[in-house]
Amino acid sequence: MNNSDRKQIPVKRILVWTIVTLCSLMAVWFTIFILVPAWRNPVKFFSARRSQVFEARTDTSWSDNDLLLRSVTIEGWTNRNRSGRNVKFNAYICRPAELEGLVPAFIMLGGIRTGRDAIRLISQRPEIAEMGVFITLDYPWDGPKKFRGLDMVQYIPGIRQALFDGVEAVRLAIDYLESQEGVDNSRIILLGGSVGAFYVVDAGAIDHRPAAVVAFMGGGDLGLLFDHNLRHNGYTSSRFISSVTGNFIALLLKPLEPVRLVGEISPIPFIQVSATEDERIPEESARALFDASEEPHKLVWIPTIHIMPYMDDLIEQMMVVAREELTALGLLY
Repeated sequence: MNNSDRKQIPVKRILVWTIVTLCSLMAVWFTIFILVPAWRNPVKFFSARRSQVFEARTDTSWSDNDLLLRSVTIEGWTNRNRSGRNVKFNAYICRPAELEGLVPAFIMLGGIRTGRDAIRLISQRPEIAEMGVFITLDYPWDGPKKFRGLDMVQYIPGIRQALFDGVEAVRLAIDYLESQEGVDNSRIILLGGSVGAFYVVDAGAIDHRPAAVVAFMGGGDLGLLFDHNLRHNGYTSSRFISSVTGNFIALLLKPLEPVRLVGEISPIPFIQVSATEDERIPEESARALFDASEEPHKLVWIPTIHIMPYMDDLIEQMMVVAREELTALGLLY
């Protein structure tokens, strides 16, 4: 080994340790100033992200079978001068062409980019459309819907941001409905299926304007859910890897943990509709969510598999259940 090689070794070591030290400091900063505040108080965390002003722009409008339909873009800003953080998403509205007095309104969330499909289904089912005004949401995410290999890594910060913004999107949808003629503001109801179930739970806990929260096939304990679905969807066969990865993801998304928030929905009625054969939401997870909720609440089991966007008959069946429960609560008549 010559003298130049001896000199290069310490330099390389110094460089490596400098990088490790900087990464460690960044991790500590991120934990102290970003993660810990969100972990400590999710209600305060989401309240700080509240939009102070919003606007809704109509993109397209059409009519079908005595129904008026619209596609709109809703955007909210944290500052009244429309600066600071903003949340932007697409929404779809279906309402009867003629309203007799004030009617209830329903905010619906399902899977990623399923808002248009959901409003199509509603418009084709008169027995559903006649219930009132419906608004279905797409999540505030304009990135890829699917990823290949490690491509997802570069999108992680944006995905995390969009996941948190989903709660504010629900609150902005409430703002929008309250500005619409014919809507009974005392009967705005949150309906969420699958992924959407988590958001209606979290939004209903943060914002007490809704008259009821109905969660279809949702669950609690995000670590358990990610662990289960990583193996169920074939990402790994190792229980150890799925458990470590699932709990790490759950840690990053801890403000969204529905078990921490569902109890805050009370005294608003909470209705949970779960599936006995759900391959994505284990019974343990479904019961964890309901057990953390407070009165008035009700758990309804239906004999079926997990709801998917293309399952029109199942979605219709679930709306029948929702209608029965909401009628019993005096919110529909």
